[in-house]
Amino acid sequence: MRATLDAFWNDEDGVTTMEYALLLVLICIGSLAAFSNLGSGVNDIWEKSVKAVLGK
Repeated sequence: MRATLDAFWNDEDGVTTMEYALLLVLICIGSLAAFSNLGSGVNDIWEKSVKAVLGK
């Protein structure tokens, strides 16, 4: 039983997959933050352009 637990504890086959999954999660969170900030900036520019064209 002890040998089985030691083998399970020292097995590193899934470590790389987990690291890639965590990296993907961090990239997604960063992308969402960037797109939300970029979206509000684009919206402000669009509104200013519309007001300038319509003369409001």
